[in-house]
Amino acid sequence: MALHALAASPPFPHTANPVALQNEPVIEFDRNYNPLRDDLLEQPIRCVDGRVEVPTGPGLGITINEEVLRAYCAPS
Repeated sequence: MALHALAASPPFPHTANPVALQNEPVIEFDRNYNPLRDDLLEQPIRCVDGRVEVPTGPGLGITINEEVLRAYCAPS
C-alpha cells in the first residue's frame, strides 16, 4: 500500500530538473532474501535498476500464494 501511495505522490519540491534522492519520492527496499515476503506473493515485488515497479493488478495489484500463507498460519 505504501508503494502505491508513494508512486502517486508528485516530486517535492517541484522542479524541472529532478535530482535523485533530493526531490524524487524514495522508499527503503530490503533486498535480502526473506522467505515470508519473497514467497508469499505470486509475483514478488522486485527492485530493478534502482527502481521498484508498482503492481498493476486489481486492488493492491498482488496475488497471495495461499499455500505459503497456510504454512505461516498458527494451528488453531
